[in-house]
Amino acid sequence: MQIFKRNRERDARDIGGVVARQASAAADQAQRMMEEGVDQANRAIATAREQGAQVAENAGEAMEEWRSSLETAVRAQPIAALAIAAVAGLAIGALWRSGER
Repeated sequence: MQIFKRNRERDARDIGGVVARQASAAADQAQRMMEEGVDQANRAIATAREQGAQVAENAGEAMEEWRSSLETAVRAQPIAALAIAAVAGLAIGALWRSGER
């Protein structure tokens, strides 16, 4: 009987050791996966930030070009620019009034 009892105790210790090693390996793998996920998220954020900065820069350049073109057109034909502005103002006013009804 003593032999069976010692064998069971040894088997229990062996099983406990195996379970502990597997739990440790699973925890290590979960840690690595979490770190990889954080790294991927950080790379995605950095990429989005760079793309956003580029879009903002392009939009700023486009607005500056549009402003410059508009200014040149107004200086070249001030009467036509004034007439277009008046017509646009009347159209906006008419739309505004029709929306109030």
